[in-house]
Amino acid sequence: MTRRVISGRHLVAAALKLARWRCAADDARVAIERDAKHLRAHIRAATAHLELREPDAALVGPAADIARHVIGCQRTQEARVKNAR
Repeated sequence: MTRRVISGRHLVAAALKLARWRCAADDARVAIERDAKHLRAHIRAATAHLELREPDAALVGPAADIARHVIGCQRTQEARVKNAR
């Protein structure tokens, strides 16, 4: 593992903490290109795409099942709020 891959992974985490969703998605893509087996990079990419309201992009790769679950939870919550009005 090279230093660049590790640095790229940390950049994604930092961008997510700062709510810089586009930067996080782009940095995660680079990290995945460098190490396609890194699950956290896939999860962080999916998280960024969900925040950007890009569910199709979030539903790619190993984190797809997690993203589907999150999307389902979001829709359930939105329905509860709508029904509560």
